[in-house]
Amino acid sequence: MNIKRKNKIRVRLNINCFGMIIVLIFLFSGITKAQNYFIKYLTTKDGLTNGCIHDIVQDKKGFMWFATEAGLNRYDGYEIKTYSFGQNQIRSIYEDSTSDSKYLWIGTGSGGLIKFNEENEKYTQYRHIKDDQSSISDNQVNSICKDKDGFIWVGTNNGGLNKFDPHTGKFTSYLNNPNYPYSIKSNSVMTVLEDYLGYIWVGTYYGGLDRFDPKTNKFYHY
Repeated sequence: MNIKRKNKIRVRLNINCFGMIIVLIFLFSGITKAQNYFIKYLTTKDGLTNGCIHDIVQDKKGFMWFATEAGLNRYDGYEIKTYSFGQNQIRSIYEDSTSDSKYLWIGTGSGGLIKFNEENEKYTQYRHIKDDQSSISDNQVNSICKDKDGFIWVGTNNGGLNKFDPHTGKFTSYLNNPNYPYSIKSNSVMTVLEDYLGYIWVGTYYGGLDRFDPKTNKFYHY
């Protein structure tokens, strides 16, 4: 894929919900300070299933993955390939870099969490099951990350923060408790990230920023 091979090319992708992805490619000269660039627009005419893009990931093979309102799209620099999991809305994408770029974790708008095998294009779906506390707590997944211990952290729209154990296939959910000051501030989680110390940072909707300590199971609010 040209985007990956040319190490003197930088790519900036601007998420746009008006029918296109804008790709800005800057070509830098090592001799002069002059910069040349061109702009390419990717729209539904180029194969995008929808013009509203929620998330973008480039995997280690160089493929660009787009989470759209109408399925998952893969771009190789020339063509767009689409994937459907029975869920039209894709909210988030996370590449499991410790699995030799074999798996993508996909967050959907109403179908829970999906583990997608890039090699054989098979997938496993994890949905909320009523009265099963070990299932994912909400079927809209806004954000995904993997920590250094191998757990998958999932930010849901109304079910708080979830920790998924790939070995057991079970979820642990962390929900707001107004009577406990160290619970998550909001059950609507927009983004999740682990830092180098092992803390989980949680960006919430109208609840501010939380830092979660997995050793004490306590959230600290900012």
